[in-house]
Amino acid sequence: MLSLIFIQFLVYTAYCEFSVVNQVITDPTAFVQTFAKANPAQINEVIKIIEGLVAEGQDKKNKIIATHDAAAKVLDGANADLAKALDEFETARGERKLADALVANLRTKLAKRKDEETDALNSKNLRFEIYTDAQNWLDTENKRIDGEKAVLEEVIDVLNGLKDNNGRRLLSVQSHLGPILPALIESAKVNPDSIDKVVGMVADLIAAGERVRTEAKADRNSAKSAFDKAEAEWKKAVQATIEATDALNAAVADAANKLAVEEDKQDIWEKATTAQEKAAADEAAKLKIEEEQVPILDHENDELLKVIDILKDMLKKME
Repeated sequence: MLSLIFIQFLVYTAYCEFSVVNQVITDPTAFVQTFAKANPAQINEVIKIIEGLVAEGQDKKNKIIATHDAAAKVLDGANADLAKALDEFETARGERKLADALVANLRTKLAKRKDEETDALNSKNLRFEIYTDAQNWLDTENKRIDGEKAVLEEVIDVLNGLKDNNGRRLLSVQSHLGPILPALIESAKVNPDSIDKVVGMVADLIAAGERVRTEAKADRNSAKSAFDKAEAEWKKAVQATIEATDALNAAVADAANKLAVEEDKQDIWEKATTAQEKAAADEAAKLKIEEEQVPILDHENDELLKVIDILKDMLKKME
């Protein structure tokens, strides 16, 4: 009978260890009583088998813990990767937003530079018209004054000739002063003492013409200076527009690059999020197994160890 029970135990152990474990933890004392009449060799064999079950239970426990620890390490790595990916994504997004803000700011500046360039061009064109008018007026006055001056200087020569020899000489140059000058000459003939006074009057006319010329030149020079200044301001405005355009184009290119970086970082972050969620779910599942199975295995091992202790006590009593 004993050998049959022992054989059944071995069969259970070889093919259904959980049945043996269940039998042991259900009633360790009753299980041990099964081998009350066994010989020491059989009891030692049972002890070895139960110790094997303990070792297997411990190995299973260690594997469950190791599996969870590995999953926890994977989760830690996934958390670190996710944190890094999120930080890089947020940094890239922040840099892209700053780049977009700079583009918007530079667009506003470029529009302002273009408006300034247009105003400068309008000012330059207006100043050029004023300068052109002043130059044309000066040219007209130079021609008129030079013509009048030639006539007046000839009149002075005629008047001075009257003082020398009372001669008579006709004016060789026609002028709009023609009706007046002969009268001056005739009056000087009538009253030779007034020649110097008449010469002075003619000289005053020449001086008046020169004053008009000087004023016209001053107006022309002032208009030219204003035009030169307006042209310089326009050229400066054109250069500012060019620089603003270049700055905007560079900022647009930089913003496009930063957007591409942001999209890459977002893709990495999304993948890291998926990986972290998967790792978290896996770690949670393995933790649940550990929390459920390890206490059971510990209990089973404790019960098996109790059986071993009882069997060893039986051996001592058989000595």
